[in-house]
Amino acid sequence: MQQFQYKNLMNEKQQQKTILFQLKEPVTQAGDQISGFCYVRCPDDIAEARLSLSLQYKQFSKVLHKQKVMIDIIQIPYDKLNPQMIPDQYIDKLKQVQISQESIIVKDQKKYELVGNQLFRIIRQYGLQEPYIHQQEIYNGSVRKGDYKFPFSIQTQGDMPSSFSYRSEDGFKQAKVGYKLVMLIEIDGQSYMKKSTEVYINGRQDQQAIKKQVEGNIIQFVCLNRGTVEMDVCLQKNIFIPGESIQILYSIDNTRCSRDINRIEVRLLNKLTFIDESEEERIVENRTLLKLSFAGINSGTKNENITRQVDLPKDMQASLKTQFIKNQYYLQIEALADAFMIFMSVPAIIQIPIQIKESRLQSPISLDGWSFVPILQQSANVFSNMTVQQSYMP
Repeated sequence: MQQFQYKNLMNEKQQQKTILFQLKEPVTQAGDQISGFCYVRCPDDIAEARLSLSLQYKQFSKVLHKQKVMIDIIQIPYDKLNPQMIPDQYIDKLKQVQISQESIIVKDQKKYELVGNQLFRIIRQYGLQEPYIHQQEIYNGSVRKGDYKFPFSIQTQGDMPSSFSYRSEDGFKQAKVGYKLVMLIEIDGQSYMKKSTEVYINGRQDQQAIKKQVEGNIIQFVCLNRGTVEMDVCLQKNIFIPGESIQILYSIDNTRCSRDINRIEVRLLNKLTFIDESEEERIVENRTLLKLSFAGINSGTKNENITRQVDLPKDMQASLKTQFIKNQYYLQIEALADAFMIFMSVPAIIQIPIQIKESRLQSPISLDGWSFVPILQQSANVFSNMTVQQSYMP
């Protein structure tokens, strides 16, 4: 009975241990500070505790190849809950998995997955960047049970790439650029409380390159021996957030062509590429996210300063260019004639690169039942700009 009561008491204390994060901005520009508050509910009096906050970053891209191994799993001694522990002498007898030449081979790890009575071998090839960790101490001293509010500011690096996450429908192709804040409370070097939250970064853009990419001009043969068409396209900007509208300004001169332009097609293209350590590129996605058609123009005429609006999808990932991942977007504008003309001619196509920024809504937190009063004494080790507040629990 006493043991049951002790377990209940420990469970209650675990439930009382609470760490909440509140960020001032849902997305941070690379090179700026991530600022906010960390709320801690401590159910115990602690003579000396160390509170630290770390920013952790990881990047990877990987391709999984699965091939069923034709072997009776019942004949192999193994732990059903952990097929990774199959003895090595049996692993060596398994069928070798062939890897195609286009596969990314940066690092191999043998993995095994049990499906029914069949064993699957999984080879993971991926690019992995060593994780970046920046840690700072935010408090060191005695703590009485109660609610605490710790402000924090942690510096990011100016060359950090935008947050990014990708997983194919079958799960075999994955990529991520991820950041998280981790609050750790230690007693005598042992973890007492720990909590993390994901944070989002927008990488900095090359402003000179961006300025050169907002206009496009092309003169192409639109019909065989029937003349040429000239098309100019301009965007007011080329950095957007998901769900934003793009204003396209274009002009078409069809005075030197004897064929009508039936329609103007606008496509939003997305190209995702994984890169191995040998700089070999593998195209993972090359897709059209949206397509719109607008009215064309008759032969012998021209239209100037035509404005069209394109609404971007709301679920777009950020543009990205790193050592292992490239995620690119292009706005393509194409002048199309009839089917015969398309077959017999070189179409007039303009592609303008656009940049997509990470965009997130602020996540609300509930502080119902939390009440804060100032602490009169603070640790000498705490940062000079630190203000800690606490409310005592009965």
